[in-house]
Amino acid sequence: MRMQLKFKILFLLPLIQAIAFGQADSVEVEKDTIEIKKPVDPMDVNFIFSYYEQDGIHSPVTGGIGDEELHDYVAKISVTLPITQKITTTITGGIDHYTSASTDNINNQFDADAEETSASYVDDRIYTDIGIQFENKKKRRYFGFNGGLSQEWDVDSFNAGAFYAKTSKDDNKQIKFNASYFNDKWELIYPTELRKFDGTELLDVSLKQLFDVFVTGSAIINKRMQASITLEGVYQTGLLSTPFHRAYFTDTTHNIEILPKSRLKLPIGIHSSFYLSNFMILKMYYRFYIDDFGIQAHTAEIEVPLKVHKLIRINPFYRFHIQ
Repeated sequence: MRMQLKFKILFLLPLIQAIAFGQADSVEVEKDTIEIKKPVDPMDVNFIFSYYEQDGIHSPVTGGIGDEELHDYVAKISVTLPITQKITTTITGGIDHYTSASTDNINNQFDADAEETSASYVDDRIYTDIGIQFENKKKRRYFGFNGGLSQEWDVDSFNAGAFYAKTSKDDNKQIKFNASYFNDKWELIYPTELRKFDGTELLDVSLKQLFDVFVTGSAIINKRMQASITLEGVYQTGLLSTPFHRAYFTDTTHNIEILPKSRLKLPIGIHSSFYLSNFMILKMYYRFYIDDFGIQAHTAEIEVPLKVHKLIRINPFYRFHIQ
């Protein structure tokens, strides 16, 4: 059982809020007909910075006992660019700069005073994603596609996805289907004392693939309350373990972490939001999780976003998780 009480501060800086690619409403007269041309929505640019830290003494890098201290600094920029009234593109890019005490012990498991640090002790993850959305307001249909790349010290990844959404006539209800694919290529880096120098590998696969499909139904209950339910199916195949994680056995021997080569996950989530005032929202969330590894889990969360300034929002939340 794990209970967490954390506070997260999110800085959302709208860098450009009023750059319009369309001119003011214009009127054209041709053969006794009047056509009103509506302007395209303005481009929107947001910059997001966040900071995350954690500690603990159950690092899988050192077999479940060891320092888990981590500091993660995230800088992200997102640009939403309307092409026409029906087509919108979104470009996102960012960098995660992090320091990790646990992965630093890939090489330093037996020497706490060693000055050597591994390649992962201070590292960066760079990523980008591009998406396009098409909108048919008359039929109340939306669909889109996206693709992205990510690179860090031991993993190269790309992803692709698509979605389709349909809203009701009164715009109070929506059903959305989403499908995603992720492909991760790992560098097989093992704990220093388990490495072989004859060119052979401890693992026979370095590729991880993930297929994710989910459907979400959402509705506006009244002027203050919204709710949604999500049914999801996730299938993973390939390298599901992390090459440099150590596993210790009762006879004092140890090896790398080895997991089955496939996994099916079936989560169900329920979310609701209640608007208490113009600067405060109450968000509640529950999630049930089950997979073919034999794991069942329950997660409940309460979040109260507070808008303290037009540029600053504070998100205190409480999360309870048991599995």
